[in-house]
Amino acid sequence: MQPITIADITTSGSPQQIATNGRARWIQFSALTHDARIGDSNVGAAQGANVPSETTVVWPPSPDPNEYYTLANVYVYVASGGTVCITYGGT
Repeated sequence: MQPITIADITTSGSPQQIATNGRARWIQFSALTHDARIGDSNVGAAQGANVPSETTVVWPPSPDPNEYYTLANVYVYVASGGTVCITYGGT
């Protein structure tokens, strides 16, 4: 498995899909400038897992080697102008 990086996501205050296809064993989110929220397409200022500014959160791999995160189902929300860096473990 190799780490794969996604171009930094700088948002305009609306949920952003992290990728349109692919899957991952694990995903790392780093909020650079503002607090971020991560989750499904309903993520927003008051919904989703919190990633405080200047910290990193990792969604770990499942113990089942056949389970993956579907990248098209993962969204990030950051207040306007915020940036999030994402790296994931490919299959």
